[in-house]
Amino acid sequence: MKNAVIYVHGKGGNAEEANRYKQFFDDSFEIIGFDYKSLNPWDAKIEFINYLRNNNNNKYFKKWVRSEERRVG
Repeated sequence: MKNAVIYVHGKGGNAEEANRYKQFFDDSFEIIGFDYKSLNPWDAKIEFINYLRNNNNNKYFKKWVRSEERRVG
């Protein structure tokens, strides 16, 4: 995988909604739907970091996760 699109649904939504966006990207993109437990997506930052750390070995994600971990503390 070279590229990824991470879809974060709104309140009451679900990760499966990400499938709607596949039509806009070619096969070089992986479309990832993300479900979170926090009440709002902006409160789920640590959940995003943990998900990306544990579920993807892509160098881009590792770099992003490391930089976000420094911000979260």
